[in-house]
Amino acid sequence: MQSFNITLPDAIANALNAYIKDQKVSIPANVVAETALEDFLSQRGYLPPRKQSLSLTPAPKGSGFKDK
Repeated sequence: MQSFNITLPDAIANALNAYIKDQKVSIPANVVAETALEDFLSQRGYLPPRKQSLSLTPAPKGSGFKDK
């Protein structure tokens, strides 16, 4: 694995920090940047598309919907 040291413009760094703060679980900035770069390169055909993970959210109690 290679390591890169990058300098981000203030606007991007501030947006990245705001995004990380808004997450329910703390995500390291390098993971967010790696995921974004991977998506960018996949969309342009330089990497195979990532497999999307299935995420199911149960209906809230009392919603009238069944979880089944």
